[in-house]
Amino acid sequence: MDNLVGISANEEDCESPVDELHALIFSVMGVWFGADMEQIKEVADPGRNEDIEENIVRFHEEFPFPGRQITYQAPRILYLKNGRRILVDNVDEVRVLPIDCIRPLPNFLEKCRQSNAIWGVALVEGEIDQTPLFIPDLGFSSHKS
Repeated sequence: MDNLVGISANEEDCESPVDELHALIFSVMGVWFGADMEQIKEVADPGRNEDIEENIVRFHEEFPFPGRQITYQAPRILYLKNGRRILVDNVDEVRVLPIDCIRPLPNFLEKCRQSNAIWGVALVEGEIDQTPLFIPDLGFSSHKS
């Protein structure tokens, strides 16, 4: 959503009670994700950054989509509080998710993934009704610094 571009998070906006997660909802190649807003400092349009190729990790590089050619239709850059920048696609909204609706990954997905970068999955109400929403740890990095 364009109204999320340029947002900057401050501590008061991102502190969630322990029973809920404020999640930035986005999708990549039709797969929905909900990133913890406590990890995000700002959402920006890549057009305003001259160094788009430098020091920006594309989401699919950290969270692989095996065997798929990844294209970004509506890219946005997430500036993380840890200093990293991640390119994501189709940013939708910030949604409050009750912690008790987040479940561990099913065993068959647990065995397929190669890292601990995705820690849970939730089913949410609304436009993405009954669609799995994967919860990534944006602080995770498979790249060596």
